[in-house]
Amino acid sequence: MKDNKSVWIGYVLPLLPAAYLFFQCIYVISSRIFYPYEIEWIEGGILQGVLRIVDGQPLYGAPGPDYVPSLYAPLYFYVSSLSVLIFGNGLPALRIVSFCASLLTAIMVGTSVWQLTRSRLSALLAFFCWGALYRFSGSWYDLARVDSLWACCLVAAITALVFFSVQRRRCFLFMAVFALLLAIFSKQTTLILLPFFLVAVWCWAGFSEALKFGLLLAVLALAVAGVLQWQTGGYFYFYTMQMAGEHRFNQGIPLNFLHGDLMLGVPVYLLLSVVFVLYRLSVKRDALAWLSLLSGFLLMSLLSRWYSGGFYNVLIPLHQLLLIMAVSGFYVLLEKAAALKFAVLRYGLTIFLSVFFALNILHGWSDPSRQIPTVADRACGDALVKRLAGANGEICIPRHSYLSFLAGKSFCAHEAFAVDLIHGSDPELAVSIATAMRDRLLGGHYNVLLLDTQAQFSAYNIGFDQLRYTATDLDCPADAFYPLVAGQRPLHWLEYNGEQMKDLRAVR
Repeated sequence: MKDNKSVWIGYVLPLLPAAYLFFQCIYVISSRIFYPYEIEWIEGGILQGVLRIVDGQPLYGAPGPDYVPSLYAPLYFYVSSLSVLIFGNGLPALRIVSFCASLLTAIMVGTSVWQLTRSRLSALLAFFCWGALYRFSGSWYDLARVDSLWACCLVAAITALVFFSVQRRRCFLFMAVFALLLAIFSKQTTLILLPFFLVAVWCWAGFSEALKFGLLLAVLALAVAGVLQWQTGGYFYFYTMQMAGEHRFNQGIPLNFLHGDLMLGVPVYLLLSVVFVLYRLSVKRDALAWLSLLSGFLLMSLLSRWYSGGFYNVLIPLHQLLLIMAVSGFYVLLEKAAALKFAVLRYGLTIFLSVFFALNILHGWSDPSRQIPTVADRACGDALVKRLAGANGEICIPRHSYLSFLAGKSFCAHEAFAVDLIHGSDPELAVSIATAMRDRLLGGHYNVLLLDTQAQFSAYNIGFDQLRYTATDLDCPADAFYPLVAGQRPLHWLEYNGEQMKDLRAVR
């Protein structure tokens, strides 16, 4: 079906801001993808895990002061290790993986809309709107984190089911199984979605096919998990399931999710998605399938935001599903408007719908200068790495240990992962890692510490004044070198002197 000539005008207003925000998103990403320092404070910890794979060391293993495994599933680490072999040992190699995954996600979103509408303008609008949602995901598409690859795998599963719902070819069900398998081992949060995917397959393919779908996915997932569990000596399940399940719920998040993330963020996308589901009621099983997927992604996003550490990145898969459904719903409304008998009503409703959607798309605008590292940021990082390279002895930078690696020094354990372990499910292991870190910090094992705050070692019950170090200022402007997306920058340079803390000029 070709685009109806009487409704093409309805796409003009949404396409203009969507195209602008798409290219703005590409500009921001291209301006910072090769920045060698952190854009978000966990990136360096992810890099450490990737480099362990490159060096032939296990990703999951016994924790220690030099390395504590993260709680993430392993796929992104292994894919990024291949990228490191091509692009070198640094954060840009990991960001390239995330950016490529994000672009593939945008392509699949547009392809899904094309399958559902057979409208070139709708497919183009969906593709461009991927960039318009960049702000609502916390500017996360290109970060050296697992989420972009995870979202790509989930969208691949959705796209495969869209193709199946249109073409009824079983090969697309196998593709969906494979995509979900990858999603599970990208981020274990995928497990929440599996019952909702099964309901969707049941609606589109019948109970027998849904049962086969579920059994095949379960067998493959258990087989891969079993191999990982065996290879890691039991640590795979401990970190990715047992430890990850110890995260606590944050108060107030359900209301903030409904009001802030949905109503103030993507209300028109959500409303158009509801319109799309209602339109599919002509085939009730089809409507139920889409309602199941939408419900599952909403629930997963709510729970992820509710858990401590749940930032806007957890919304990326939900945004992509909403995008597929919203643009398809927008197409449906424009087709209905085009069928009206009177021209005034026809064009009036078309323009209203166009403005309505365009306003929510335009809401995704943000100042790109706030998302791109400055010359001062780069200069500060370069100077800091040079200073670290000239330092004697061992170095520990708990929240940014990749800096010591860039300076040719050894990593120490990333603070975020060590704190996860200390607050986790194994008290004996928590005591052992806390004791080992206390012995090193108080015993002078590290000649240099680089801290963000005075309370950095509160998890180890160490006060700032207990450290036997001399504090000096960093040679950086006060507003430079902060991770642009999230996190603090190093502030306090401490050198071991064997006595109680001296010279607190660096304390702010």
